[in-house]
Amino acid sequence: MGTTPYANPTSASGANWNNPTNVYTSNNSYSDCNTLNAQLVCGGFSFIWSVMSADVKRKVIGVEVSIEARSDGVLGLCPTRGSNHKLGVECSFDGGSTWESPQDTSIYYCPSEYYRTFGGLTYMWSRIILFEDDLSSTNFKVRVELLEKNKSANKIYVDHVRARCADAFYRHVSLGTRYAYYDDIRVI
Repeated sequence: MGTTPYANPTSASGANWNNPTNVYTSNNSYSDCNTLNAQLVCGGFSFIWSVMSADVKRKVIGVEVSIEARSDGVLGLCPTRGSNHKLGVECSFDGGSTWESPQDTSIYYCPSEYYRTFGGLTYMWSRIILFEDDLSSTNFKVRVELLEKNKSANKIYVDHVRARCADAFYRHVSLGTRYAYYDDIRVI
């Protein structure tokens, strides 16, 4: 199994999100929002895959998304419900036509900025199988949604959205128009 380095988005948009392109890097320049259920869509992730031979196909075995953010919530009550903001994340593997299994956590963002992980390196986002092509810069997108917000807290501030993948290699043998896959064969 291998893991890609984190990839950053190169496109971002969303109604009710101010400065959406500020999520490209971790630099304390934020995209902010205070509208419940507002969605921020990020794309253009370019994963750096390890080199392999032509007779090996890459199968993705997990996708992890990390969001670096903070809120205007109450520091002393963090990270409890009702005191701060909560985000949810969905992934698309077909350019945004469909979205897979939303992920949220019971952790709320606080006034202190930190990364929160959604999915994981063994999490498939309700997909049975994913290949490298499903995570191309045009196919893979991340959608961030403001799920809950504190009435007294003004905004959530997202500084960075990033993703990485875990993969396994599969040797395939051509059977005319079909392929046979042999698990866990790594070419060195």
